[in-house]
Order: sequence, then structure tokens, then C-alpha cells
Amino acid sequence: MKKFQKRLQQLGAVRIERISERSAMQTVLPQIFALEQRSWQGQESGAAMLDADRRFQASLLQHLSDAHRGEYWLLYLDEALAASITTLCHNEVLYVFTTYYAPEHAAAAPGAV
Repeated sequence: MKKFQKRLQQLGAVRIERISERSAMQTVLPQIFALEQRSWQGQESGAAMLDADRRFQASLLQHLSDAHRGEYWLLYLDEALAASITTLCHNEVLYVFTTYYAPEHAAAAPGAV
């Protein structure tokens, strides 16, 4: 993991942010959707989110209770969103729902950090 952190730090200033408050999550959701579109998932027709998927994810954020909503983990590189992890929570256990990373940083493996 330290090897990946060093690779990222060579590309710029690294900042990791955890967001769990609903309004802050709603604010950053469009950035996560934009990252998804740039990621390999967004480029693969079978893996890309449809508008219905985006509405579903926004609806989860709006309607799930605080105990089930989960959180976002965001990795910024020079203040630009480079990777994200979206989690959901059940019985106090976080489960990964989606992960995305910017393809231009693939060699630095931001998803591994």
C-alpha cells in the first residue's frame, strides 16, 4: 500500500476524505457520477451506469436511514477527484457498493490506496 501512496504522491498532493453526512454526500454525488463516466466502467457499455442507475443511487442516498446509508471515501489528487468508494451499511458493517478511479491515474493504482 505504501508503494501505491508513493506513486500517487509523485503525481501531486493527495487528500483522502470520508463523507457520511447526507447533505455533504448529496453535494458530491454529481462528482462521483462524472468520475464513473470517465472510469473504465463508464466506457464499457455493459458496466456503465444508466440514468436509471443514477436515479436509484440518488434515491438510496435520500431515503436510507442514517444507520444504512453508508459513506463515501474520496481520494483527491491536486484537489481533483481521482477515486471514490461508495459504501452501504447493514448491521453496523460497511459493504462496498461502487468503486471508481480516473483512468489517467490507473498506473498509480488509486483504488488500492
